Formats: sequence, C-alpha cells, structure tokens
Amino acid sequence: MKFDLETDPRSAEFCTWIAEDMMRLFGVSQQEAEGRINREWKDKPLIGDVLLIYHRTTEYWAQRIYYEEDVLWWVDQHLPVKPYP
Repeated sequence: MKFDLETDPRSAEFCTWIAEDMMRLFGVSQQEAEGRINREWKDKPLIGDVLLIYHRTTEYWAQRIYYEEDVLWWVDQHLPVKPYP
C-alpha cells in the first residue's frame, strides 16, 4: 500500500493492517482506506519503535479513523461516519 506519511517499515506495515481492517469492517476500497489514514496522520511522523499507535490494535485504529471522533463505536451501532474525501 502507498501512504503519504512519514513512516518506517514497521509503521508502514501497521498502517497496512489498519487499512485492511477498514476494508474488511466497512467495505471501503483500498484507496479510501489509505486516504483516510493519510488524512488522519498527515502531520504526524510515524517513525520509531515507541509510538503510541502501537498501544492499540489495528482494528481499534480502523474504527477510530472511520467514525466521527465523539462517538462510542464500541457501544453504539448507529454511528456517524467521517465524511470522505
């Protein structure tokens, strides 16, 4: 996958797993999943072994990036999705 972020091999692989979870969970295209990740972390370099993103699962991040920020996606089933693009 292609991300327009500053990544290292580990974070690029982690972002790929997030995108795959987003595609599986929400049926979005690879392009949309990549675009959502790029938009979410565009100004945050994902370099190094000690990143906070690694403290959550890729499925957590897929849902966190996909849904609006003020929803409880782990509780509610009718949730607003962040507009894309």
